[in-house]
Amino acid sequence: MTITIIQERLKNYSPLSKQEELNALKEIYQEIALAGLARSDFFKVAAFQGGTALRIVHQLKRFSEDLDFVLLQPNESFRWEVFLKAVELEFKSFGVNLEIKQRAEAKGAIKTAFLKEDSFARILELTYDRLPSDEQKISIKLEIDTLPPEGGIHENAFLIYPYPFSVLVQNLPSLFASKCHALLCRRYEKGRDWFDFLWYLSRNTPINYLLLKNALFQAGPYKGKKIPFGEKWIHQELEKKIGSMDWRAARRDVENFLRPEERKFVENWSSELFQNQSQKVKVMLFEAVIFRIANGPEPDLERKEVLFSSAITDLSGEDIEKIIASDTYWFQSLMEIELLDSDKEYECIFFRFDDPGHRKSMDGMEYEPGEKYTVSGKFIKNWNRRRQVYVHNIPKAMFWFQPTMLTPMTIQKQIASFAQETGIERHTTL
Repeated sequence: MTITIIQERLKNYSPLSKQEELNALKEIYQEIALAGLARSDFFKVAAFQGGTALRIVHQLKRFSEDLDFVLLQPNESFRWEVFLKAVELEFKSFGVNLEIKQRAEAKGAIKTAFLKEDSFARILELTYDRLPSDEQKISIKLEIDTLPPEGGIHENAFLIYPYPFSVLVQNLPSLFASKCHALLCRRYEKGRDWFDFLWYLSRNTPINYLLLKNALFQAGPYKGKKIPFGEKWIHQELEKKIGSMDWRAARRDVENFLRPEERKFVENWSSELFQNQSQKVKVMLFEAVIFRIANGPEPDLERKEVLFSSAITDLSGEDIEKIIASDTYWFQSLMEIELLDSDKEYECIFFRFDDPGHRKSMDGMEYEPGEKYTVSGKFIKNWNRRRQVYVHNIPKAMFWFQPTMLTPMTIQKQIASFAQETGIERHTTL
């Protein structure tokens, strides 16, 4: 591979200004950096997120500056070194020498590094001459959240430049949740955030409810506060933020990242426009299991038809809040079980439902409800996934695998107590 590959890629952008040419070159460097990270198996431990993920994976109509990532599992001891070495070697294969800097260790969950390159004007044939007063260095910031809030969902995406490779990226509802967290909690305002906000709404993208809730409660102005979190609350907070915005400054912030034909879409930005659009925000409906952990009256919910001993259904954010607040039911998102590592083993307990129904053998083992066992993530996921097929049988099932890491201790105790009180007998393989 040579610098010619970068040169040809840059020509394909057909930049219409000096700034646009610089934006295009920075994006090419971002793609090469992603390829280097993929070679280092970085995407086995982390996922791509943020505005650059929207741009590169989903063709968002604006350029972006930074590369943002999130660890799949919390790890405050994460270090960039081994991955940055792979990135450095990737650029060298194209004839580009990088200056790599890591921010000195500081308190906080975000680990930062910088990729810098100041020879592009000498090694590439540019459409627009660079003057001494022009920016002479490309700088790309890499940030990774080492203590990510729970609830993010990831998927594989395939990129073709500089060669075919795959990256793990947050799915769109999760990306939208992260963007809403930035809109509500960022200490400074960025017009780029609001450009992305409209992009999500134009595609009817719902918000990953659990991820946004956990992010809000983990850090920022809402940490430790009791708020009536739900779709209505999100609308109200967005309206407050929109009403306080300087939309002229927001337009200036985003314009340098847009091609001329896209700038017309920000000319009429106003509070009225965004207030109107914000009403379209919806939270993601969850496929869920509702566990009945003891006998008792049903919670007073409008959708009572979903509230039997266990159920698979679609739930809104407000439904979830009411179920969680109940003393006799507990909500479990199936996405959390799907995030388990198939190759690892987990400590599990089993639920006992109100209707004994029929008993099923599990993995050739004998289990007792309320007790803890160690089973593989693969088996947990496969069993629960198989149970989903038989929706009408689920209320009659005796057991459900549930990792203790996803089950609050108070619920674990209630399960064990309920199993003991009802005198459920140990069952054998059928």
